Amino acid sequence: MSKIRLSGSNSGYVEIAAAADAGNLTFTMPTTGTALFGNGNNVISGITTFSAALDINSTVDVSGTSVFNNDVTFDGATAGYDVVWDRSDNALEFAANAKATFGASQDMQLYHDGNHGYIADAGTGNLRLRSGTLEIQNLAGSKTSAIFSSGGGQTLNFNDSAKFVTTNTGAIVTGIITATSLSTSSEQGALNHRNALINGEMLISQRGTSESSVSSTGYRNAPDRWQFYAYPSGQSGVYTVSQLAGGPHGYQKSYRVACTTADTSLQADSGVILRQTIEEQNLQHFKKGFASAKQMTLSFFAKTNKTGTYVVELYDMRNIRHVSATYTVSDTNWNRYVITFPADTSGQLSAGSNGGGMIVHWWLVAGTNYQSGSLATSWTSNTNANRAVGQLNFADSTSNYFDLTGCQLEAGPVATPYEHRTIHDYLFECKRYFQFVQPTLGEAQHSTNIQGCLTASPPMRAAPTCAIKVTSNNINLAGAGPKTCTSVGTLYYNSTQGGWAEMGGSSFSQYRNYYIIPNCFTFSAEL
Repeated sequence: MSKIRLSGSNSGYVEIAAAADAGNLTFTMPTTGTALFGNGNNVISGITTFSAALDINSTVDVSGTSVFNNDVTFDGATAGYDVVWDRSDNALEFAANAKATFGASQDMQLYHDGNHGYIADAGTGNLRLRSGTLEIQNLAGSKTSAIFSSGGGQTLNFNDSAKFVTTNTGAIVTGIITATSLSTSSEQGALNHRNALINGEMLISQRGTSESSVSSTGYRNAPDRWQFYAYPSGQSGVYTVSQLAGGPHGYQKSYRVACTTADTSLQADSGVILRQTIEEQNLQHFKKGFASAKQMTLSFFAKTNKTGTYVVELYDMRNIRHVSATYTVSDTNWNRYVITFPADTSGQLSAGSNGGGMIVHWWLVAGTNYQSGSLATSWTSNTNANRAVGQLNFADSTSNYFDLTGCQLEAGPVATPYEHRTIHDYLFECKRYFQFVQPTLGEAQHSTNIQGCLTASPPMRAAPTCAIKVTSNNINLAGAGPKTCTSVGTLYYNSTQGGWAEMGGSSFSQYRNYYIIPNCFTFSAEL
């Protein structure tokens, strides 16, 4: 038998077609709205395929497998609460307020009320979402608001950028915390004076604001506490260093290094660095060398027209250990760079030492002696070949400049906003290492010698050395005009507050008091 057609007095009919497999039935309906079964309690067994609309007005017991090749609508008792299998959308669609319920007492419900979507759980237990990593994203899937990981930190984002991340020791917050009150542990300490670098925004420049033809190491007429390092002397390019007016928004000054004589064929041991040495006793809060050692986070603003890869390095002077990291400059704008160095549980620093403890290096030039190995991204005993791997050659053009400001080194894995200080604070800190001799009086013992007490205020890091800054007309005799002191001998009774000096010259009037003019003589106790 291939087909049986049952027809009535109307124009419709029901056709029972034999299928390839015995026991299977295919019902082909000529039009929608034609009733297949007029009575109730019909039973269909076997595999049944409905290829057109099926209108069931009473109970049908389907004990086999049924295939519906069109939409299926489940009417709710209340109008508008329908559930539809929409074949064209490939979706089971719930009308507004039609609920998918779970549990014997319908404890959990999943539904949409026309405005909002809900997962409502009225049970006595918990609603648990289980996944190795759970992400909450926007509708387009282009941005992630939160990430919950079973094996790592939990992350809260703003505009797809992490702002709050939990760790095994606490939480990391990126940005500014606004709170009605804030309580810190004694371990964390105060929020001020967290920057281990001095004059990080380059506001103080006592020696002067610019110096040209620089090709060797020294503290220059540029921002205080920042040493320009060049080695070998005179063989790694020539530069002008200066305190530059301007910086990123919120900063007044920056340190500029400008190449004026290029070196495109570096020696193996060539090195040019902008650096600051930190007093050892000022590093104790990093707990370096202990099991509880802290990470160190360096942040700074840089601007240069020489784009590419640069290296920054922390160098432990006492234990001869170091760690390095790279950062990439991709444009010529002011950009803030943040680098977190790992904690070092080896190599303790001396708590009472006023000597150099750690140097922070901003590499500009590095010969092959410093680049032939693998960059030391973890603390290790110093190996020169691993110090500046990847560093570009800043000295390759006389058009190159590098500007730096907003430098901060702090304990922990988070770079907090730069800690701006007053001019008074910066100047007081800088004078610990360099200052001008205060105006005072000296008495001429004979025509070629003046003796006087030169005082340092505030006290300096160590007993200072005295030098002449202004080489002519640097002293004055009342009524007789300026004179010139040409030499300053070793200070007697020297201490951190100065000492007794013998100053050489000529044509002094014996036993007369000479006025030592301000800003002509310097004290230095630099590291």
